[in-house]
Amino acid sequence: MDFSLEESHELLRESVREFLERECPRDNVRQWDEQSIFPIEPWHAMGKLGWLGLPISEEYGGAGATPIDSVLVEEELTRRCGALGFALSLLSMISLLLQQQGSETQKRELLPRLASGDLIIALAMTEPSGGTDVLALSTWGRRQGDRYILNGQKSWISMAACAQYFLLLARTSNELRRSKGLTLFLVDANAPGVRVQPIKKVGAYKSVDSSEIFLSDVVVPTDQVVGNVGDGFKHLFALLDYERVAAAALALGNAGAAFEDARHYALERHAFGRPIGQFQAIQHYVARMSVVIEQARWVTYRAAWLQTTGLPSELAALQAKVAATEMAAQVTSDALRIFASYGVAAEYDVQRYFRDARLGLFSPISNEMALNVIAQQLGLPKSY
Repeated sequence: MDFSLEESHELLRESVREFLERECPRDNVRQWDEQSIFPIEPWHAMGKLGWLGLPISEEYGGAGATPIDSVLVEEELTRRCGALGFALSLLSMISLLLQQQGSETQKRELLPRLASGDLIIALAMTEPSGGTDVLALSTWGRRQGDRYILNGQKSWISMAACAQYFLLLARTSNELRRSKGLTLFLVDANAPGVRVQPIKKVGAYKSVDSSEIFLSDVVVPTDQVVGNVGDGFKHLFALLDYERVAAAALALGNAGAAFEDARHYALERHAFGRPIGQFQAIQHYVARMSVVIEQARWVTYRAAWLQTTGLPSELAALQAKVAATEMAAQVTSDALRIFASYGVAAEYDVQRYFRDARLGLFSPISNEMALNVIAQQLGLPKSY
């Protein structure tokens, strides 16, 4: 049994850290968050370094990297700039989906542009009536000759305001099983009948927009269908494990940043004539942070390793997602307690870590639903 990372992984991690020091100074990251600005220049720089194309095969302009590589990059990005880590996790899932299910024309036209950062595609799945109940879809695509006419609404779609296309899930036929009869479409964000309305946020990942998308008689040619008609949810379901491990990686990075800031603060801040890190209560907070971060890290790395080797990973991915996001919520909360009043000051980053960590508890799947599925995997009756 070997828990060490390969030399290439260590070099990759170090290169990301050097990139962040150069391209994402702390003051810039704070400004992007306060003003809800997506860091587009570092994003394009990541494209030149090949990181936006990590999961894309070299044939289509990508790096052909493994899930372990993606986890390491997402974790490190999120330690400094959560927006970049979050956006990369979204892009990677879309890239994999297109690579697995897209037509050859779609792959040749879109994947190199995604890898370079020249193109942004938003995954439009969630609806106001859905959320955890993903299959509660009311958006319809009705075929008329060589085109589909789409009508409906999507909600909480990340990066929709800056995307050129939406990879959108719509119902195309009524089936007894709700997971059937759903189809994926590539929708031009500037097509007639498309309207994007950003949602004003006060919480997590403010630099990455969340928007509503309204579709009114939007025309989509049949060659813009991705995968098989009626099998859209099946195509998405095949990538859920990847998405859940990515969520765990983001939580690791966020918690790691909170831990480092809290540890440094405990050494620098003085009270009663000595650093607060000398008080046993503070020491226990810091020590416990290190323990739970390491626990979640190796659960997450194991899930990524299973995916890299092609072994079954559904249970491990769910366990990693729950373990890492619950850990990040606790670690960032404890970091706030160490900082006390300064923890909510904009000049410190711990308040951002705290906000960002809350999203992981219910996205991309709520931890309550994840536990339901874990219980099912362990042989208990289905509860939903």
